[in-house]
Amino acid sequence: MNSNPYEAPQAQTLETQAPMSGSGRFSIRTSLSEAWEVATSNALLLIGSMIVFILLSFLSAITIIGYFLILPVLSWGAIRLGFQIYDGRGDFNTLFSGFREYGKALGRMLLLGILLFLISLPGSIVSIYADLQGGDDVSLSLIGFAISLAYSVVMVRLYFAPYFAVEGDRNAVGALQAAWSSTSGLWLRVIGLTILSALVAMSGVILLGVGMLFTVPLSYLMMISAYRQMVGRGTESA
Repeated sequence: MNSNPYEAPQAQTLETQAPMSGSGRFSIRTSLSEAWEVATSNALLLIGSMIVFILLSFLSAITIIGYFLILPVLSWGAIRLGFQIYDGRGDFNTLFSGFREYGKALGRMLLLGILLFLISLPGSIVSIYADLQGGDDVSLSLIGFAISLAYSVVMVRLYFAPYFAVEGDRNAVGALQAAWSSTSGLWLRVIGLTILSALVAMSGVILLGVGMLFTVPLSYLMMISAYRQMVGRGTESA
């Protein structure tokens, strides 16, 4: 921590400023403990940025066109801010950093979203067909549900794709490939982390939903910690 008492406050977190190499693996326990340490040290920044993100996302969504032209860019900035907070240099203005490189941020995030949708689509086709038939064929509905569930289990390996697009500076296809290859042999661990992070995010409902302003960012920091453990941080992020 800087000893200058008159300096503007900075995000406080783990001492992980130097470039480091990832181990290719991650610990769920470490992800939770690191995320908790970072979140509790930067609670105001996390909650404030979460509130602004929710409000701007809502305004973008109701305009319809903003859902495709603004929300992806805002999500880019939110991901970058999450990594900066984890690295101890979070700045609220980073939430809007995607607009400074609008074409790059929009192109990557929008294409990545489309590709993820197309990849997940086959797993939903049977369920959609069953619904169109009025849901009378129970066996068809069960088959559709089983296929969708199987696809969901496979899709968790692509969860880190947006992180590779933003933090790893890869195009949409490259981000998907990197996410898939980086989680090779870690399938069950990724599922466990995904389930735990979802439970952590939903735990904020206990406090009348307000607690989710803290628990949702906490759950994302768990994923960022896992990414850092696997991939590390290059000199560009330091």
